[in-house]
Amino acid sequence: MGCRQVLLDSLVVGSMTTLAVVSSADERYLPHVGAMLESLFANHSDIKIEFYFVHSQRLNAEALQPLRRQCEKYGAEFFPVRVAAERVAELPLSDTYCEEAWYRLFLPSLLPNVERVLWLDADLLVLDSLLPIWKQDLAGKPLAAIPNALTPSQWQHPAALGMQGDRGQYFNTGVMLLNLAQMRAEQVEARFQALIAEHGDTIMFADQDVFNPAFAGNYLPLKLEWNMTTGAYFNFEEAVRVHGYDAFRDAFRRPRVVHFTRMKPWLYESCHPYKRAYLAYRRAAGWEQPEYPQKTLMGWIKRRVPVLPRLLATRAAQPKAVVLLLRVWLTWGWHLWPRWRPIKRHP
Repeated sequence: MGCRQVLLDSLVVGSMTTLAVVSSADERYLPHVGAMLESLFANHSDIKIEFYFVHSQRLNAEALQPLRRQCEKYGAEFFPVRVAAERVAELPLSDTYCEEAWYRLFLPSLLPNVERVLWLDADLLVLDSLLPIWKQDLAGKPLAAIPNALTPSQWQHPAALGMQGDRGQYFNTGVMLLNLAQMRAEQVEARFQALIAEHGDTIMFADQDVFNPAFAGNYLPLKLEWNMTTGAYFNFEEAVRVHGYDAFRDAFRRPRVVHFTRMKPWLYESCHPYKRAYLAYRRAAGWEQPEYPQKTLMGWIKRRVPVLPRLLATRAAQPKAVVLLLRVWLTWGWHLWPRWRPIKRHP
């Protein structure tokens, strides 16, 4: 145990000032990557960052220039990683999840000289230092991630993927600490391919439905505050069951990472409490503010009366839903007004 701790301490000391981050997106999501990066740099002014951006062949060097300039502005290193089209030719692509959503599966071979990396989705904001995750002892596990708060309609989904045990073990792949060296040694990419062939018709959430059965019971769970998804706001009872009341309360009051899994902040109708923070970071990154062609009366109502109209429209026919809606509204609805915690500003 002592030798293992010495090795861990040497890894931490060697990586304290360098944080390796990887993300991916298509051309439509480049402004969101810019906002995510701006929030990352704002909370790591004294940390050297290596940013690996995994992209398709459709994005040329000119399209990547805004991200490169943004990294250079803050002294970060920018490493574009192009993925060949044949890599995803046999994958079950859909309109909801484009090919970029699958790139996480290929990271061990795409980054052959990287031992440890922190994956961040493009549609999130970093609101605090990520060093506590980066220095995390994985205790022999290949990755660390945050268990998901599934909706009732998704409760049987992990079992359909062949996963055993509690559904709360199903994790979100939006924020992950990956031990790529260990994953290469265990040849996980071959395991991914086998799972895709076995569960191709069952896959709903792209790479997430491959990572979970591949590492079921073999990952390090992290606190909800490191990946506060929009779903956790709505499915708070499930989030409390999975994470515990204290962990949910802490994540609700002060999330370290906000993940816009729903109510995307660049949409007019979004009433996410961190929408203004996203717009501020996007503006600081030099991207134009989003246009709102979908301005409608219903969109205006959804922005100002969060939770209630959206859920009433889909669940009002269920008797139990009325009680649930009132509980959500009275307990948490006030917090979902368009408001935001002040973001860190650059000097």
